[in-house]
Amino acid sequence: MIRKLFSKIKYPVGIIVWIASSYWFISDSSEGDTYRIPIILSWIPDVFGWNAFFIFISLGLGFAAVGICSLIAKDDDDVFK
Repeated sequence: MIRKLFSKIKYPVGIIVWIASSYWFISDSSEGDTYRIPIILSWIPDVFGWNAFFIFISLGLGFAAVGICSLIAKDDDDVFK
């Protein structure tokens, strides 16, 4: 029963995590705080801007949420076999 629930809600959960985290990152960045990011990623905000960087990070969090729900559901048609 739990597996069916997770298989049905994995995409809505991923979309909600993506939207909520991008809203949180972008709305929090307007306060003028400085962010410490690894040196290997420091070129991304310089090239694309901070908003695009935060959307990229939020998209990764959404994919991670879908992946975690898929691993819990253990569907046969998923790529996480």
